[in-house]
Amino acid sequence: MKKLYLIGILMLVILSLAFTSVYAITATVNLNGDNKVEPGTTNKISVSIASSDTIGGIEGKIVTSSNITQLSEQSITGKNGWTVTYNAADGSFNAFKATGTKGEEILEIEYTVGNQEGTAKIELKDLTITNIEYQEEEIGDISKTINIEEKESEDPKDEDKNQVTPENTVKPDDAGKETKNIPASKSDSSSSKASSLPRTGIFSILVPIAIIGAIVGVGSYLGYKKYRGIK
Repeated sequence: MKKLYLIGILMLVILSLAFTSVYAITATVNLNGDNKVEPGTTNKISVSIASSDTIGGIEGKIVTSSNITQLSEQSITGKNGWTVTYNAADGSFNAFKATGTKGEEILEIEYTVGNQEGTAKIELKDLTITNIEYQEEEIGDISKTINIEEKESEDPKDEDKNQVTPENTVKPDDAGKETKNIPASKSDSSSSKASSLPRTGIFSILVPIAIIGAIVGVGSYLGYKKYRGIK
């Protein structure tokens, strides 16, 4: 019975040692930033980590292509409570956070590209991550390629196409030509008025009647005087 008990304990010890020896930290480190920048500009790129374990430290080297100005201590900034040290002489860095994280931005790199178009490259090499139990694991190198290109200018012809010519404006071809106002036709102007006889028609009837009446009156008066003289 004691032998079986001892054998069981020995197996547990062997299994625990086996699991300890094969334990590995798995994590992904990413470089995030613009893929295209303009010549001579200063830009930023961030380093983030994602892991199923709680990571408390990461170290390695930052290597840049020759068309990126050499980084300084001020070029590397810790994010989200991470403390970062950087050695500009050999490009090595070390980032630490006591509480650790399973996924967030760790640090930010500020860099300046040259004035010539082309491609630039930023690499993180010899990366080693550490969990909060001080277990270390080496992970692969990562890099990011950045295109350096001039910003495309808009074609002035395209701007002219988008412009809308306002109404009632004088076109260049019409400059110097006299513009005349065309009056409305008589039929249009009189169509809104009530029809009536002109006054000249009334006077043309009354005048002859008055003349005839005057002649008849004078003749009647003379005839009456002659009639009274006979008597």
